[in-house]
Amino acid sequence: RLRHRVGTPVIIAMHSFTPAMQREWRPWEAGVLFSEDDRLATPVLERLREDETLCIGANQPYSGNHPDSYSLQFHALRPGFPNVAFEVRQDLISTKEEAEAWADRLCEALQPSLSDPTLYRPWGSWRRWVDVDCAAVTDARSRRRIPAG
Repeated sequence: RLRHRVGTPVIIAMHSFTPAMQREWRPWEAGVLFSEDDRLATPVLERLREDETLCIGANQPYSGNHPDSYSLQFHALRPGFPNVAFEVRQDLISTKEEAEAWADRLCEALQPSLSDPTLYRPWGSWRRWVDVDCAAVTDARSRRRIPAG
């Protein structure tokens, strides 16, 4: 019902990961996770990798194709909604300031894609065109609506 009122939603999942697993250091500051539908993940990954001081993994430290990623599989891929998942290393978001800095970084990387009306076209089995004029993004921190397109 919401889709009919505001347009196609974009599903963004946020997670964190430990700096080491089974005594092995994980070199990534963050990872961009995706499955078959990479129309949002690929440009965001490219923008994040423009900062050469960061090590940003593509489907690292986990894969967006993992069968346990129920939320994106069920709520995004099945209906054809644009989607991406982020993993940020826990030691980089341990304070409010650090978490906000990463939120800002991810928002900046997402914004150009979220402003592109072609993102809101259907993908996969869902073949109806959507009304992109109604689509909008809500900035989670300010609760400000940002028109898409």
